[in-house]
Amino acid sequence: MPAAASDQENYTRNKELLRLQIEELWGQGRLELIDELYTDDVVDHMPLPGQSAGKEALRQVVADFRRAIPGLEITVHGIICEGATAVDFWTLKGAHTGEAMGIKPSGAAVEFSGIDMVRIRDGKISDIWHVEELLKMLDQMQGGVTVFGRPVRGGDR
Repeated sequence: MPAAASDQENYTRNKELLRLQIEELWGQGRLELIDELYTDDVVDHMPLPGQSAGKEALRQVVADFRRAIPGLEITVHGIICEGATAVDFWTLKGAHTGEAMGIKPSGAAVEFSGIDMVRIRDGKISDIWHVEELLKMLDQMQGGVTVFGRPVRGGDR
């Protein structure tokens, strides 16, 4: 029987799994990574309205999103791993040049942030919870000027 992976090996492997998900799948559009990153029975606990289940649904969501903002850039601010759970937080920037969630291309600059939390089983993502500033993104795509999510520091007035 092979020796169990050390905590450090698990941490390193899980951190790489999240890096691949956000930087290469979402950031570069490498849809071929879907099978490598997710279990066959992956559960998206926070799907978009009308999104179906499974890896093919995730493949479609990534493809649709990348068509809407094809030149997107993602900055990963950090990845935290603990046992079989990992979290990343990131900011995305790009231009809305393709249809997104029924919104025609506007050419508008978009910038918003998000957090992904995943459960890892047998070296793949089995569950994903994600929160993005979708309201901010949709507002920007439609020419809105509402400021959402601007950091507030102690002492600011």
